[in-house]
Amino acid sequence: MLPHFHFLLGILLAEILRALGINGTKPLLIFLGSIGPDFDYLITFIKANKNHRTYFTHYPFTYMSFILLFLIFRSNWIWFFWGALLHVLFDTIDWEVLIFAPFLPKKFSFLGLDPTIFKDNNNIKDFLLNYYSNKVILIIEAILLIIVASSVLLI
Repeated sequence: MLPHFHFLLGILLAEILRALGINGTKPLLIFLGSIGPDFDYLITFIKANKNHRTYFTHYPFTYMSFILLFLIFRSNWIWFFWGALLHVLFDTIDWEVLIFAPFLPKKFSFLGLDPTIFKDNNNIKDFLLNYYSNKVILIIEAILLIIVASSVLLI
């Protein structure tokens, strides 16, 4: 999913926590976790592999390990890693993610989009037109936007 989707997802997760009476830093941490894995995009400017979803920051195992660790130590940081894990799982909707890495190099995606197909687009407009030509992506993002807008207005 694109960054704005993860941003909206983070808002929704934070609002759900607040509605459940889970306050303090936990909603902020789950929000930051939902956008955190995409900061590895900055690395793509210096690495030959331009698909940031192949880096360890997009391995579900990375976040499951931290969740287990912070569960044992009862740290609020567990909420950051729950948000990050959900980020990576939502990325499997459209992009190929190394879901079983570092153990198996098998990529997985529900829609099977490969970010390299968009690399020839020189501007953001062409990229977005190609990306949103997929009706499933449009529907998923529209539903999320409606849910987030409703939750923010109602909660």
